[in-house]
Amino acid sequence: MYSLRSTEDLSDPERLFRLSPDDVRLLNPNTGTCPIFRTRRDAEITKAIYRRVPVLIDEAKGEEGNAWDVSFLRMFDMANDSGLFRTRPQLEAGGWELNGNVFARGAERYLPLYEAKMVHHFNHRFGDYAMKDEDSESTALPEVPIERLQNPGYMPLPRYWVPAAEVGARLEARGGRQWLLGWRDICRSADERTVIAGAIPCVGVGHKFLLAAPKKQQGAFALLANLTTFAFDYVARQKTGGTSLGYFVFKQLPVVGPTSYSGAAPWQLDTALAGWIGTQWQFGFTVNG
Repeated sequence: MYSLRSTEDLSDPERLFRLSPDDVRLLNPNTGTCPIFRTRRDAEITKAIYRRVPVLIDEAKGEEGNAWDVSFLRMFDMANDSGLFRTRPQLEAGGWELNGNVFARGAERYLPLYEAKMVHHFNHRFGDYAMKDEDSESTALPEVPIERLQNPGYMPLPRYWVPAAEVGARLEARGGRQWLLGWRDICRSADERTVIAGAIPCVGVGHKFLLAAPKKQQGAFALLANLTTFAFDYVARQKTGGTSLGYFVFKQLPVVGPTSYSGAAPWQLDTALAGWIGTQWQFGFTVNG
């Protein structure tokens, strides 16, 4: 029983349900914790999903329990790594020149530091600090008008920039990346969408946008398709009791495996998209794998 508003809810049969130890292990195999169902029907639907679809990472099964071969990355901590961050006035005072949203000086580069609020579903240009009123006390970013998004050359500006060499050093151990996949850590089960996942350019990333790094990046667009479905979001709502969608929760969400796709293997799906990435995300910097 969760989200009870009054004692009268205790007499509502739809708000009462039982979970066996096997049910709990099915739903959260790694932690053995109990999901936060609001109704009996939510519990039954979620259990039916888990009987058909495996979790993203089942730690007890080793490599077999990680069909997408995913690891996780927290790139830059907004507090501990702040000594690496530079603002636009600081870089311009040092002789750096802004090209798009990348600062350059000779062969050196400073890349944008993306924050979670700059990303949304299918939109890596959701937030732009250049549009924010400096006198506003709100932490939210203004909505980017559709006219700007219709311009393929439009690039949003961040609050901070970080050295490209630092980004490369953090990604080198992941086999190199041409683009990044992640989701917002801050979320709520009562919002329109709980899981906000997206693909972003190969830039610096703050710790509130959590990164998933499939070892084989080809085909990761199919993984992203999993993470943006309504069914995936529905299950995530049953697992989210606070305002954080951390790694331990994300690992235990149901994700259709790569072998479930018919026709071409998902590893081949990126072929047609490779050119698009090259034209959309020209940052003068790529970590090649």
